[in-house]
Amino acid sequence: MLYLPPLEFPHSLDDAPRVNAVFSPTKFILFSQIEDPIKRIHELIEETNFFGSFNYFTRVRGDGNCLYRAVAYAILRHFFSTKRQRDRVLQLLLSESPPCVTRYTRCFNNLANFLHSNSAANAMELINMIIKDHELDWALIFLLKQRVATYLLNTSADNGTRSLWAAAAKSHLKAESVSFGNKSIDSLSDQDILSAFVYKIVLIDKKYADELVISVLPSCINANVAVISLSEAQTSLHLTKYYVEPRGTSFLNILLLRIGNHYDVLHNSDQGWWRLLLFFLMGSILNKRLFFR
Repeated sequence: MLYLPPLEFPHSLDDAPRVNAVFSPTKFILFSQIEDPIKRIHELIEETNFFGSFNYFTRVRGDGNCLYRAVAYAILRHFFSTKRQRDRVLQLLLSESPPCVTRYTRCFNNLANFLHSNSAANAMELINMIIKDHELDWALIFLLKQRVATYLLNTSADNGTRSLWAAAAKSHLKAESVSFGNKSIDSLSDQDILSAFVYKIVLIDKKYADELVISVLPSCINANVAVISLSEAQTSLHLTKYYVEPRGTSFLNILLLRIGNHYDVLHNSDQGWWRLLLFFLMGSILNKRLFFR
């Protein structure tokens, strides 16, 4: 069982913009040094082979939990597509056993009740309802943190893979200047290093996630994840893909936009395809495009 850190909620949430808008480089001044960034981004999206246009983005609050929050929002966007997808989302988010700690259990139970009985009309409304509730927002993030922690500690990966994980974890722990008392981090076993990474980084609130977390997330949530990143020099964009193996076994495709250490979500419209088709047909009828004159 995972040892759980103290559970604390902020006194207030900042007013970071929560938008569901058409994606435009004017929203991100850092793209000003890139020639035709929209074209470049769509070229990278095509390389993912993800279905959809991904012309919209949702801004995610940046407090150190942005990767987990962005992934959670991307998962919730599948909540309104079909009943089958809704059931899959509920299974994905709520199948993890909640910790046996009263306050944690209450948070997870509240999230489960909320998702089963929510009255939101679309994904953005659902997300904003969660954002405004400290406990729901925290429970959604911690569910993903718990999955990553459990996966890193308990998965039956081969020794070569675990050694790579430990090397990445060691690098991050050193960068964070994490202390081990009178021990040197170089004297620790791979398992001890991964345990330290889990308890001193992953399970700590508002600790930003590194490449190790991103690389194991697809296996934790059975989702294909692609990240479009702005280079440190702010002069180019590049794509990194983290696919579930074997390829094509996931029902979720998640596309994130990374600027520095911050993540936002790129996605399709909140409207289902049938609504968009209906709007098109109604517009055509009103404009007398479907009938001979």
